[in-house]
Amino acid sequence: MSELRGRTEEANAPAVTWLRKVTAGVQVRVLAETFPYSKSVWSEYRNGAKLIPEQLLNDVVDTLVSDTEMRERQRAEGRRLLEAAQKAVRRPAARPAPQASPGIPDRPSMPAGVGEVLLRLDDARLQQIEAMRKLADSEKRCSQLQEMVSVLQNQCAQLTEERDHARLEAHGAHELQAALEQSEMYREQAEGQLRHARKATEQAFELRLAAEANVARVQADARRTTGAAQGAGRLLPQPAGVGLDLPPLERIGEVLQAVQDQLVEQDEGLDELRSHLGVGGPVVADAAAPHVITGQVVARQDDLTVDSGIVHADPGDNRDNAVTSTDIATSTGRSVVVQTLSTALSPADLGRAVGMLRVRAGIEGWPVERMNAQADGGRLSSESRQVDNSVDGWLDGSQFPKLYWALDALIDALGATDGEKAAFFSSYVRIARRESEAFKEAYPRIERQGDESFESASRRVTEAEARARQEAAQHGRSPLAPNAIRIEAERNAPSLDDEQPHVAEPALSGSAPELSESPAPSSATGTQPDDENVSPGVSVVPGPPVNDVDDVDDVADALRGPDNFPAPPTPLTIALAGASDARQFGAQIEALRQRAGVGRADWSHARLASEVSQGFATRKARRAVKQWLAGKVLPSWSRLRPLLIAMGAGKGELAAFEEALRRVSHTATVMADPAEMMRRRSRRSDLIWLTALTCTAVFATAAATGILLSATYSADPVQPLWKPLIAILLNAVLAVGARTVLHRLYDRWVPGLVLLGWLLTLLTGYALPLLTDHDYGGRALADFIGFL
Repeated sequence: MSELRGRTEEANAPAVTWLRKVTAGVQVRVLAETFPYSKSVWSEYRNGAKLIPEQLLNDVVDTLVSDTEMRERQRAEGRRLLEAAQKAVRRPAARPAPQASPGIPDRPSMPAGVGEVLLRLDDARLQQIEAMRKLADSEKRCSQLQEMVSVLQNQCAQLTEERDHARLEAHGAHELQAALEQSEMYREQAEGQLRHARKATEQAFELRLAAEANVARVQADARRTTGAAQGAGRLLPQPAGVGLDLPPLERIGEVLQAVQDQLVEQDEGLDELRSHLGVGGPVVADAAAPHVITGQVVARQDDLTVDSGIVHADPGDNRDNAVTSTDIATSTGRSVVVQTLSTALSPADLGRAVGMLRVRAGIEGWPVERMNAQADGGRLSSESRQVDNSVDGWLDGSQFPKLYWALDALIDALGATDGEKAAFFSSYVRIARRESEAFKEAYPRIERQGDESFESASRRVTEAEARARQEAAQHGRSPLAPNAIRIEAERNAPSLDDEQPHVAEPALSGSAPELSESPAPSSATGTQPDDENVSPGVSVVPGPPVNDVDDVDDVADALRGPDNFPAPPTPLTIALAGASDARQFGAQIEALRQRAGVGRADWSHARLASEVSQGFATRKARRAVKQWLAGKVLPSWSRLRPLLIAMGAGKGELAAFEEALRRVSHTATVMADPAEMMRRRSRRSDLIWLTALTCTAVFATAAATGILLSATYSADPVQPLWKPLIAILLNAVLAVGARTVLHRLYDRWVPGLVLLGWLLTLLTGYALPLLTDHDYGGRALADFIGFL
């Protein structure tokens, strides 16, 4: 129990006699999650440092007290104590003078205002300690992650060498490849966490500096307050010397110069070590400023020449003297966000553009929690939210948004313009296609050897596109002109009727006005708002201009027919291109289900099962549909296709589903975990043993019953009817129970064979003693159970 910190006994009364009693057994963390107050505020309420508000008092009683009579009694008692505490706070202090203890000198009275300053100083020091603790924790976390990355890097190197050796010996290569890919996945995850931890360390260091500055500011206020009353004595120690206790500026300059020399020496040593290891050096910006700031005589403003078309705002123009991203524009009129998106090739570029919108809207007003809440409005359902990634992964580029609607809802809330939305849509489609092409390129190698992952293929495609842009820049051609577009057909798998997709040739944007760049799809429907300006089967993305003006008419004539090109990719098609396992494939079926109906009542499991099993919603069909949606089992295309058509899937979406199912099925077979394969073999053997034991027990019991009845009627033909009925009924119960167990393990004809075999075994056991003239122990068994 924490110490009470109330100023008066009346202030401590609500915390001691009421609040602690009502919240007994409830942790502060649970209270902070239940009520809209933080853990620190709840701690102050419970130790008497702050008075609980009346509204919160009522909420606590309504939530934590279940009995109606006791609730009203506790509410009245809490209000009474709260009113008494509030009156004690408003009442002027009239305490008697404390008696001086013998041997202890009288403490000088505190000047007016010093108590408040001391409280502020105490809070500032607590904040400083908290900032130092967070910085230490972050540095420790960085050290742990660095060690983990190093261990995983060493493990990946060993597995690579063992895999290459196993390929030469032609055994064990697939298991080593699976272990290598898992280690690489863990290494990339640890590297992403390390980058996040380093960012947190930098932020914690900035918070520590801010806390130290706050402490210094409050200390200065305290010195001024205590210095105003010289006769009352000094409550704070004065700094040594006159004025501020600061080191001389010459000494600071010497220390910074020494540190700069050490950093330069460290960089040279790292470059030398890097050259020995054969590792490429990091890209260093040309505008990196030195750590030592040297003085310079300020020149006149009219002597300065402006070389670029960028105009910077005067420091006195803004109210807060801060230059925001909205004050910067290029000479071409395009925003920085559009420029970044026009060259975006990876999820990191897309996250950088989202970060620019966040900076423009104000980082303080847009924490990650609020951005996640805005993105949730664009997702289809709670199941899709679990499949999609968080905004934190979008910002650092470690994850790619699987649903464009979530990204569109977020950038719309951040205040993106129509041009920026169009650039976001174009870059999203371009990056999604690049990721899909990277997987298609790596897929044959995965099928043949399993020696290349999706991430490595994606990096190779990124490097190839970057080299193409560099070559275009070296030849004086702009890879992305502001007034040029590129028309690309959707790259899907062959359709169901083996119709090959058509590809459009590039065209000039200046001579064909109907081929203007369309805005991004809206967050509500995901379709382009200006459909009359764009061909219905053409997706428009930024691309290189075409210099041949004669080709414009030919391309325009080719685009007049709407059936010449497939439909533009939908968000579902884009998401299916990135599906790599059964869980993600099932999530896309769930997304189509949510799109087909307003709620779960429209497309329930029973209706899905009826579409799969041709109008009969059997229990097996419902169980199979649930397993498909959960990603536990992959369906066959013959059973899945009618369901997709019934839910309204388009032709391109059907082709995307078929290709994703083929890819996921083969990947699950080739890239299976060795431990999972061992578990599957173990389950298969257990299933065989269970089936054999069940069938043996049923058939042996049926044979024994038949022999028993045959021996009984041979010894005494006149027998009561209840004896054979009881024996046959018990056998039938056992056989039906075995059939029920096997029905859960097998489909179709296996459970029916058990019932048929039971009946044949029972008849065989009855006829065998009559045919062979031998009772096979049936008479002894009949004597034992009392049939004779």
